[in-house]
Amino acid sequence: MKKYDTVVIGAGNAGLMAATRLQREGKKTLLLERHNIPGGCATSFVRGDFEFEVALHQLSGVGTEQEPFIMRTIFKELGVLDKIELVQDESLYRVIIPGYLDETLPADWEELKSHLTKLYPEEKNSIEAFLNMSETLIQEYY
Repeated sequence: MKKYDTVVIGAGNAGLMAATRLQREGKKTLLLERHNIPGGCATSFVRGDFEFEVALHQLSGVGTEQEPFIMRTIFKELGVLDKIELVQDESLYRVIIPGYLDETLPADWEELKSHLTKLYPEEKNSIEAFLNMSETLIQEYY
């Protein structure tokens, strides 16, 4: 029987990062995943004409090369930053309710605020308050 320093159960985002960090630190690591593909919330599936993301819609905290946030720093520490392509999303979500609504929400805070206010002008104050609170919370988190 093989001996490992660490066994990581689950090859989702956290498991992949933990196993990578442990291996880079020289630990003999076994990574176990019961699904047929790794990635957890970073995977997707297709039904008909649509591809659905399981849960990860956008990776926040990456920042830019000029203004890196925590995730870019972690990717660099793990030695994978040069092995991945980071793409700046222009849209945040697309909501489709057939026959009623088909809206694509922009990823930029100010553009999102403007877009939602145009859709729901009577909710302008609530939209601004919610998005300001959300942005503050995210900044405090990082």
